[in-house]
Amino acid sequence: MTCITYVAVFGLDGNGRPHAACFAEHDAALAIKAAHALGYRTLQLPDAKLAHELRLGNVFGRGPAFVPRVSRARFERLLVGAEAGVDDTGVRR
Repeated sequence: MTCITYVAVFGLDGNGRPHAACFAEHDAALAIKAAHALGYRTLQLPDAKLAHELRLGNVFGRGPAFVPRVSRARFERLLVGAEAGVDDTGVRR
């Protein structure tokens, strides 16, 4: 069993604006559940570098307090990571 160190939650809001945040292991389960309810994606971040570039999310926040807005470039980097073979549970396909 692998340890989830960081989980990124990311997606587009209703206006097409990118949102992304990092969640530590102790908040990962709640963050993943909330992300799926919002239609956002999740990605296990094996590299702490990208995790530290994202703001911390708040599992008890609503809207932007849960997952704040990010630049389009940072959002695109998350998409590339997601397309590299990691599914929404962080397991390689």
